[in-house]
Amino acid sequence: MTDGALSESCGPARSPVIWIRPGHAGYLGPELGVDLHSGSVPVLTVGLDGPFILETATHGEIRTRSAYASATI
Repeated sequence: MTDGALSESCGPARSPVIWIRPGHAGYLGPELGVDLHSGSVPVLTVGLDGPFILETATHGEIRTRSAYASATI
């Protein structure tokens, strides 16, 4: 097992956590398994403990640590 990017004082999330406020939402937890879709809001995704796979219709699978997906209208 590798050490995560979060400090020991933060520790791993025991269960998923979501923060919601007007105009913003944050999620910390396991992958949600979202399939290809069009979003009505922009999304910033950050892999805190390591890279993740982002799949786009144009570029296929991309291994990355962060990604920004703009909203599609």
